[in-house]
Amino acid sequence: MSKPISNNTGRIDGTLSLSSMLAVKQGFGKGEMGIGALIIFLAILVVAALAASVFIGSGTSLQQKALITSNEAKEGVTLAWT
Repeated sequence: MSKPISNNTGRIDGTLSLSSMLAVKQGFGKGEMGIGALIIFLAILVVAALAASVFIGSGTSLQQKALITSNEAKEGVTLAWT
């Protein structure tokens, strides 16, 4: 006599038991939470990249203004000595 083959659905006839359905539902919740966390992480990375580009642009602009100011100050000192 052969034994009925179970297909890991919870019952021999292939239908899901209540505990199997709950286990499947809980598993989907964890996956959805992981995808949500991934989306939030990517959004934070995008915002950080934009903020970094703004800071780098501001730094470059301030450096150029500082160079212009220092050159003007050197010219002023040089003209005062001549």
